[in-house]
Amino acid sequence: MTSLPAQAEVRTLEYAANGQVRNAQLRLPPLPTGKIRGTAVISTGTATLGIDPEHPIMVGLESLARAIETTLHESGYGVVRPDPSTGCGQSAPEILQSASSLLRAAFEANGAGGRRVLIALSAAAPLMAIAASERPVDGLVLIAPPILEPLSNRSDRVELTLMEQLGVNPELVTELANIGPMSKVGNATNKAFVVHGAADQFVPSGDAIGWRASLAAAGTISRRMEIAFAGHDLGPDPCREAAVEAICRFVAEES
Repeated sequence: MTSLPAQAEVRTLEYAANGQVRNAQLRLPPLPTGKIRGTAVISTGTATLGIDPEHPIMVGLESLARAIETTLHESGYGVVRPDPSTGCGQSAPEILQSASSLLRAAFEANGAGGRRVLIALSAAAPLMAIAASERPVDGLVLIAPPILEPLSNRSDRVELTLMEQLGVNPELVTELANIGPMSKVGNATNKAFVVHGAADQFVPSGDAIGWRASLAAAGTISRRMEIAFAGHDLGPDPCREAAVEAICRFVAEES
């Protein structure tokens, strides 16, 4: 009989980004080889877009990401989190290449395996949805995903409050919008879960309806959950706990 490892194993993964090597951390649960249920990549704007993790908006989102990571890890999933970065490239193609490389490294890592799930928060959601359309996943979770398509070809109208608050380059946002994240997301997965706080002050909760509609139109089995009284980071705590439970249940039972 195979005994359980004494503690969780943490491995450093390397992936290519704009001619450089970046790191991501793979945290494996203390289970025998072959018993790990799957691998989840959790992405926020700190790594994908180089947003300062100490920015007030990001502090809450990073806390949410850690809560999801902990719960998934405890339920038998390996979890990949890319390290924060300040040099994510100046163009959409550069950033997309990095995101695609991250997914490849995460899902090809030895000791991971099983179901492949991507969980993308806020500003990272459109970017990672495009990357996943090139490297499909078994399940996709989009948390407070902003709609970029209306900004296409109109850099003078980049008025999305979230992007302005986070200091993301408007031209980069328009480049990503021109690629059409919502038109590509149907190629990313067969099952998706879109989660949004009803009291989100940065991304309208109606954006989640648009994403869910695009997924359904592409034939993806998708659900949308709106968390009453929850903000952009799905807080306060009682709201967040319910959201994390629902997200992890989707990953474990539906993806």
